[in-house]
Amino acid sequence: MEHPTERQESATSQPLLPRLILLLVVLAALPLAVDISQRLAVIRRMRAEEARLQAEVEAAEATREALEAQRELVESPAFVEWWARVQARMTQEGEVAVIPVFPPTETPSAPSEVPPRPPAQGARSIPDEWRALFLGGE
Repeated sequence: MEHPTERQESATSQPLLPRLILLLVVLAALPLAVDISQRLAVIRRMRAEEARLQAEVEAAEATREALEAQRELVESPAFVEWWARVQARMTQEGEVAVIPVFPPTETPSAPSEVPPRPPAQGARSIPDEWRALFLGGE
């Protein structure tokens, strides 16, 4: 027959083995869990950066398209003629350029200035008002 202390040792040693294995599995999985967490954080940052860069690319493409449209306009014969006539004041053969020149008396002038109003009877000037306020005089 078995001794009672031997029975207690064998009973406690069997549940200890699965617990020990579970502890080793948890300890082995802990670095993996930390690594996965770090990788997820990196993935989130990379996706945010990708979205930001995608927005920059779209903005650059829109700018490029606008510049190409402007280049097409500037290279068109109609724009060249408009620029030559309006900006450079050029004419074609047989045309006469008319540039208005105003005589000195007819020069468009700035709007007339409104003359200052004369002070009302009994009104004080601003320095008099300040003096009266701080020095208490009339």
